[in-house]
Amino acid sequence: STIMLNTDLHNPNMKEERRMTLEQFIRNNRGINDGADLPVEFLTSLYQEIKNDEIKMKADLDDIIMQKGMENVDSDVQFDGFLSKASDVAAPFFTAANSAREITMAGIHERDMFLSISSAAVQAMAGVFVESWDDALVIKALDGLYNASQI
Repeated sequence: STIMLNTDLHNPNMKEERRMTLEQFIRNNRGINDGADLPVEFLTSLYQEIKNDEIKMKADLDDIIMQKGMENVDSDVQFDGFLSKASDVAAPFFTAANSAREITMAGIHERDMFLSISSAAVQAMAGVFVESWDDALVIKALDGLYNASQI
């Protein structure tokens, strides 16, 4: 509902009279806290914060390609060029392998999330393995593929 609110409040194509109100946001979030309502003060604060400060994502790979006019450049050149622009791309974060092994069995939601992202994650790691000339990245990609195979 937070992402929906952000889109609703900051979409330039949305008419003002159609934007979600605080009351609608509170109503949309009824019963989401294990069947109970979240505190109205919390939802009000969240609404105001999103209304006053749009949630924006850092540039992704496609944005950089379009900004740099590289859509017709060879993919090897694109890939090598992106490594030098890593600060422009949303940064990944990693969980240490030891701490990940201490986590209890995943629930149904974690399973569904894993199933929805695993194919793309494996493709991304395989792409780095195939395309990269950076030995450190190739080793990380191999490590990631190995870890994915252990799940």
